[in-house]
Amino acid sequence: AYEGFAKSLAATLDKVEKISASPVKIFPTDEQWKDADLVVFNLTQKFLSGARLKKLDEHLNRGKSLMVIHQGLVQRRGYDNWADRVGYAFSWDRSPAKSKWGKGDLEIGIDTSHEIFRGFPKRVAVNEELYWNLKKGTRGRITVLGETAAPKSNGAGKKLKWPVFWTVEHSAKAGVKPGRVFCSVIGHFDEVQAGPAFRLVMLRAVAWCLDEPFTPFKP
Repeated sequence: AYEGFAKSLAATLDKVEKISASPVKIFPTDEQWKDADLVVFNLTQKFLSGARLKKLDEHLNRGKSLMVIHQGLVQRRGYDNWADRVGYAFSWDRSPAKSKWGKGDLEIGIDTSHEIFRGFPKRVAVNEELYWNLKKGTRGRITVLGETAAPKSNGAGKKLKWPVFWTVEHSAKAGVKPGRVFCSVIGHFDEVQAGPAFRLVMLRAVAWCLDEPFTPFKP
């Protein structure tokens, strides 16, 4: 499903005028990093080595962008460094700091003032897999655009809200626009990935990451 989503999104973007997109396995090559304005992660990286983190930093420092979808937030090693780049990441720390996951009905509160979600309802219901109690990064300006309670009550009477969608804007050198990141915790089930609402969010997020108007990306 994850490889299929990557191929499908790349094929959709490749149809947009002046956009060239292609699926990548595991991690981009040096040449792909050099040419890319946007890199999308939707699968776990086994180990974010120092060399790979350097590539991420160089990319963001040049004012380029990243998108991270669902399982891309789950890194087995280096997850704290991943959180610093993408805002939040699945934590493998000891309990109670360890992140959790579960499937169920979610009611997501949406910030409709942001251009990615303009025109959406204030609350969106979806049956999906959620990661929560994520580790928060220490870099960049994080803006949460959607949040929800965990699919199972935490038993405390009042359900905590956890981020589902967010952006990160990283500071850059003078004369260079900030590196941009968009993340979505949801995106596990095929029916969600293929749904028109999720596709709309993905296309708008791409446009936002590239700092381009959305009109050319409309289906």
